[in-house]
Amino acid sequence: MKTNNLSSRPRSILSSALWNLSSMAWSMSALFFLTPFLVRHIGESGYGFYILLTSVSGFLGLMNLGLGEATLRYVAYYHSCNDEAGINRVVGSTLFVYLLMGITASLGLYHAADYLVGFLDLTDISHSLAAELFRITCAAFCIRFVSGPFFAIPQAVLRYDITSRLLIAENVVRVAGSIYVVNKGFGIHGLIFLNLFLAVFFLVITFIAAGRVMPGIRLMPVPTKEGLKEIFNYGIFSFLSQMVGIAWQYTDRMLLGILVGTGAVAYFSVPQELVLRFLGIGASAGAVLMPKFSSIRNKEQLCFLYLNSTAILMTITFVIFTPLAVLFQDFIRLWVSPEFATQSGFIGTLLAASCVIRGAFIPYQELFKGIGKPQYLLMITILSSGTILIADLILIPAHGLAGAGYAFCLSPMWGIACIFFVYLRIFHMKSPEPLIRLVFIPMITGFGCMGLSFWFRTLLPDEIGWKMLIFMAGNIIGITAGVMVTCNLVLGSADNPLKILFSETKVKFRKMVS
Repeated sequence: MKTNNLSSRPRSILSSALWNLSSMAWSMSALFFLTPFLVRHIGESGYGFYILLTSVSGFLGLMNLGLGEATLRYVAYYHSCNDEAGINRVVGSTLFVYLLMGITASLGLYHAADYLVGFLDLTDISHSLAAELFRITCAAFCIRFVSGPFFAIPQAVLRYDITSRLLIAENVVRVAGSIYVVNKGFGIHGLIFLNLFLAVFFLVITFIAAGRVMPGIRLMPVPTKEGLKEIFNYGIFSFLSQMVGIAWQYTDRMLLGILVGTGAVAYFSVPQELVLRFLGIGASAGAVLMPKFSSIRNKEQLCFLYLNSTAILMTITFVIFTPLAVLFQDFIRLWVSPEFATQSGFIGTLLAASCVIRGAFIPYQELFKGIGKPQYLLMITILSSGTILIADLILIPAHGLAGAGYAFCLSPMWGIACIFFVYLRIFHMKSPEPLIRLVFIPMITGFGCMGLSFWFRTLLPDEIGWKMLIFMAGNIIGITAGVMVTCNLVLGSADNPLKILFSETKVKFRKMVS
């Protein structure tokens, strides 16, 4: 059945990207405030255990079987055709699978809670309390998991303004609720119950939002053979990539909890969460590349966009992560505590320094999706994650907490190799000159700026305050951005995007002052 009453107001890609960035900013603000607050009030060991519990939801997220992206794709497709029956078929099948997998996973882990927490080196938390909190986390996961298809519906019709508002509201409630339960003395027990409340809150709000975006949709778990076939055929590569990515993100935390202790999890997860949040800035900017890559048929234009976007996004991550790497220990000392910085500062420097070139990896990820080669993305994800896992197993027993940081630094080598692979095998380019000129010379220049920044930091006192920290960060950002942008302008071709942007800005400025 076709209908015309699918009443949604789609937003532009740029508008959607801005809303995504706004929700990310709120999320980072919540992290910035809550981390030192929780570390001080529930202790480092308690906070480490809290991180492990929240990481359980990340592992359990694999139970969506990659159907999230499938739901997005098919709802968007059928919405463009005004095919309400197609939307209901996909949503009903996805909801059925989510309910089945969510309940199955939660019940299984609920009954295995006593056994699983026995693997952890718990210091300030009793075994019985840890098992109880684990069971509550499983219940919260199941509720939150079922909200996934509802959350995808506004995104499918480019209503990221709605989903961003939902995430912002959740972060506000999380911050206020965390302050309340901790100040009332409920501790980690209260925080886990707060997560359960937020899961229910999120499910209700996303259900209402989905119904309002598409008034004719039936939000019921009614599977059909055709619907299940559609979502599973599309979701297999997404599921495999997601599975490997989850392992990459959370395995090191679990290994630290088992081999070193929950305190080490806190020292590692705080800088890791920070760098992953900042990486999200580049990922949000690069997400618009996928539809562009999909629409271009001329290989020269495709290569031009790939090379220039690689240079620009790499510049962005150099500008973001150079000051973070240089000043991480100072920042943690002021943000959390000097004691926490002593344990976590070096790890943070390692993680941030390894991320300076990761912006160069975003374009090939979007390219593989755009040209219909998701298997390549899966392959590079397996290589990177496998390298980290093997290195963790070798380095954590030998070097403790620092070993996890060393392992994290090894994975970018596969990203650099993939840049060459795309250039030589996808585009079949014979001359390496454009790649060297647009990517690797700016990369070397960026590392030079980072080395100079580290040297300049040694000239300052061991401990600096917020004013000097902000002053130093501003100078490092300005110098790194100026040097790398200048390098890109000098080495880029006449139709280089930065040159065009500067030229258009100059023309508009002259018109304004004339």
